[in-house]
Amino acid sequence: MSALQDIAEAIGDYTKFVRVALQSMRVAGIEEKDYRGCPIDHLCYRTVTSDEYQVMQCSLRSFSKTLTVTSHNGRDFTIFCLRRPLRVGTYKIWVIELPSPKRQPDYPSGLEHLEMVVPLDRFFDFAQKYAGVWLDDDSIKSINPTVVFRSGPVTVRFHTSPLDELVVLEGHQFLPVQA
Repeated sequence: MSALQDIAEAIGDYTKFVRVALQSMRVAGIEEKDYRGCPIDHLCYRTVTSDEYQVMQCSLRSFSKTLTVTSHNGRDFTIFCLRRPLRVGTYKIWVIELPSPKRQPDYPSGLEHLEMVVPLDRFFDFAQKYAGVWLDDDSIKSINPTVVFRSGPVTVRFHTSPLDELVVLEGHQFLPVQA
């Protein structure tokens, strides 16, 4: 297998994915001024089979400087910190999350969600202002308050802490990726 030259060969058109997500938010009435300056801390790519998960791990390693593997609800999640950010407009995305597949997946492979960090001092006002659009706000009282917006195949999660910082707080270490 030849080395991938562009990460889009591995994960697909991430620019289109992000733009569709942002447009869906605007259509739902989430005003850009309320999330302007909030970084997209990561994209999530889902796989359907264990073989595909392993292939994607290898592919994403070639674009990463560090990685860690965490576990949640009995599934592994590989978190990749990229050598160069994905750039979409003014956004720079440094992290890709790759969860291992569910036992009986009910989703296709591909980019599934993005997450944006809303500072804690603005988060609860933001969550309240758009209370009618959230799919889920069950975790609003967690250590990392989160609200979820979904439109068709695109999901956007808003929370207060970036994934890479949470993983370290949970005691995981990012290890260098060997070239």
